[in-house]
Amino acid sequence: VTSILKEEEAKKIEAKAAAAAKKRAEEAIKKRNAEGEAKRNVEIEAQIAAELKRQKAAREARKMTETKKKIEEEAVKRRAAAEEEAKRKAGEETRKKLQAAQNALKAKTTLIAQKKRKAEEEEANRQAVEMEVKRRAKEEAMEKAQAAKKAVKEEARKNAEAKCKVAEEEEAKRKAAEMNTEMIAESAEEA
Repeated sequence: VTSILKEEEAKKIEAKAAAAAKKRAEEAIKKRNAEGEAKRNVEIEAQIAAELKRQKAAREARKMTETKKKIEEEAVKRRAAAEEEAKRKAGEETRKKLQAAQNALKAKTTLIAQKKRKAEEEEANRQAVEMEVKRRAKEEAMEKAQAAKKAVKEEARKNAEAKCKVAEEEEAKRKAAEMNTEMIAESAEEA
């Protein structure tokens, strides 16, 4: 009986010890689990913090990239605007030079045209004067020729008149001589 009691006692003690051991083991497991959980939590928090940090860094980098891009775009726009302005100014300058050249050419052409017109007018005047001189010379020559012709006619008329007068005088002399001869003959006959 004692041995049975002892055995039961031993079983009870064993069971208690086993229960205590189990409890300790469970507590240890709980503790380990809790520690693991805490560790995991710390790791998760660290990961979260790292992720947040990474996201922040990415945001910052993105912001910086966007800012840089904006600055570059602005610079490109400014450069394009400056180039456009330079082109416009160059175009304006070229246009002004071209206009000046055209004006100079126009002025030169006008001057040449004026000189040509003046030369043509002078030539026309010279020709007109020459023609007038020739016309006058021709008129004078015709007048002289007519005067000479008239003088010749007059001379011929005078000569003809003179010849006629001489002939008339000779005829009168002849008639007078004839009359004298007749008168002498008549006188001789009467005598």
